[in-house]
Amino acid sequence: MQYESNLLAERGRAELALVKSAEDFDAAVRAWYEAAHRSLRERVEIPSVFREVVRFETAAAYAVGYRVMLRRGQRLNVEVQRRDGSGVLFAEVFEELPPDEDPWFRLVHSASTEGSACVFEAMRDGPHVLRLQPQLGESNEWDITIRAETERFFPVAGVGVDAIRSVFGDSRDGGRRDHQGVDIFAPRGTPVIAVADGVITSTKNGGLGGRVVWQRDEERGVLYYYAHLDRQLVRAGQQVRAGDTIATVGNTGNARRSEPHLHFGVYRTGARAINPLPYLEHASASAPQPVRAETETLGRWLTVERDAVSVRNSPDPNAPVIHRVARDDRVLVVGAVSDWHRIRLPDGRSGFVADSLLH
Repeated sequence: MQYESNLLAERGRAELALVKSAEDFDAAVRAWYEAAHRSLRERVEIPSVFREVVRFETAAAYAVGYRVMLRRGQRLNVEVQRRDGSGVLFAEVFEELPPDEDPWFRLVHSASTEGSACVFEAMRDGPHVLRLQPQLGESNEWDITIRAETERFFPVAGVGVDAIRSVFGDSRDGGRRDHQGVDIFAPRGTPVIAVADGVITSTKNGGLGGRVVWQRDEERGVLYYYAHLDRQLVRAGQQVRAGDTIATVGNTGNARRSEPHLHFGVYRTGARAINPLPYLEHASASAPQPVRAETETLGRWLTVERDAVSVRNSPDPNAPVIHRVARDDRVLVVGAVSDWHRIRLPDGRSGFVADSLLH
């Protein structure tokens, strides 16, 4: 299957040491993969900043899947800290494909960690699924923080996205062409900033852009285009770092009758312009909601003491109800998010219950 993990070889010897026979090994691996596949089907929609504490137990193969919308150029930063236990956590990112395609997911990134960070940068707009799963046979508890953000400098000093007055795709020359960048307005002489590390490929003067600077970003395989400059402060072949001043804002070229501004464009191989906005937008600086649900109950089976408790498919009071548990039913608590617990039902399904309903 195309959406299988590509980390299986890394696990081999450790898995074999945990089982007593080939038959046990086959059963354990099947359960491990079933948990991995279930986490994709039961993926949880999350905001751009999210935190959860999750408990994985040796006795029950388990994985978690988080669905987050990413735009081209955004980075998914995953910070994990092991609270107890031993072993590694495998992190994999999938592009979610339209449901009429088979499979629905395409593996685009994988990593393993003992307690640090996983970073992935989206190459296209759309939903992505992050899957986290421990090594087979390990019991451990992890504090997980996920952030979808842009880790670049804004190209004009002292302003932000509010200074953009013309966006990608706007009509130009009476509809004869489309705008292939964004216009960021600022006073003449305002520093123009390199948005990422890279090399200056050329500096030119003339044509529609007037004084321009082209910069290559080898890591992302794109070219950045800075136009209508008043002054060019770099030369072709020069290496620059993100945040370096490379020029100043002006209104040269076909912007002579306009207020000073920077035209900023992003181009992929083949001179294909793409929307620069995802390269400029920054995720909210707000911290994730603190975990207020009791974490002492993680890994325990609890008996429900209320009638008809709703199990929802995400930690949101307005989320769809996927099941109702009755009084005296038992549920396994596996995670804590804000004021919610992630639980597993006896049939293997998982969902979320308000913390207050389990006490």
